Amino acid sequence: MWDAAREEQDDEDEWRWAAHDLAADLARSYGVTPLHIGPDTPCRGTGVIALTPYGLAHGVPPGAYRV
Repeated sequence: MWDAAREEQDDEDEWRWAAHDLAADLARSYGVTPLHIGPDTPCRGTGVIALTPYGLAHGVPPGAYRV
């Protein structure tokens, strides 16, 4: 279990990179990974985009997202 009081910066960095590396696999298990979307990808249903904690705190960049 993660305990920030007992961990060092290197440990936190290692956890962050592990989570980043698993993101595409997790996305694929829940639907589709953005790494495999292309012009031939069929589209149906409702697309959603999750905001990061930074996006919640500061808002999203202006403009449209092409999905």
